[in-house]
Amino acid sequence: MNFELLAALKPDLIITTPFLDALLPKLKDIASCLRISVFDGSGEPVLPKAISETRRMGDYLGASASMSAYLDRSDRLFADCRARLARLPEREVLMFYLIDDRHAYVYGAPGLYQGALDRLGLNNAWTSPCNYWGFTATGLEGLGAAAGDGVHAILFEPTPRDVMTRIGDSPIWKALPFNRTGRLSILPPALAFGMVGEATRFARLLTSAIEARS
Repeated sequence: MNFELLAALKPDLIITTPFLDALLPKLKDIASCLRISVFDGSGEPVLPKAISETRRMGDYLGASASMSAYLDRSDRLFADCRARLARLPEREVLMFYLIDDRHAYVYGAPGLYQGALDRLGLNNAWTSPCNYWGFTATGLEGLGAAAGDGVHAILFEPTPRDVMTRIGDSPIWKALPFNRTGRLSILPPALAFGMVGEATRFARLLTSAIEARS
């Protein structure tokens, strides 16, 4: 971190995370610091903490009313998406990102995506443990073990160069239930390590994807 540049910018406030705790003494010499703790390794669900920390940020900034309005809009978006999805038959999803043509990161509890699924009334086909960021690595066979015939698979972009071309030749990939049933949607990036805004973006993208396939 370039402390000289940061000091030259003369910030009014520096927002930090638990991962910057070692730097706090130096950062506090430059400006007031607000420590936001969401991905803290506790294993607690991420989205409720993101909501509470967003509200705390609003209180700290003297913008409680604006932040409450923002969270109310987020609640309404989740409720709208949940109502739209309730009319559809698909209730279970499997979320993953392809590392290469044989491995994937798959997403589950306690991550941000899982929190969004809970708000949308959807089930996650992946029930095995994940790290506190809410993901874990698995082979394609792991995806197959988690995905039954009724599961809607969500593949996040960006896919590494040439992976989709190579994976098309994989007999394991071809045999995965969601490929056989046409229940695979590719979503634009939605930051899994964000807060409320990223969770609502994911909710919008996911809802539209499932509606388009139903």
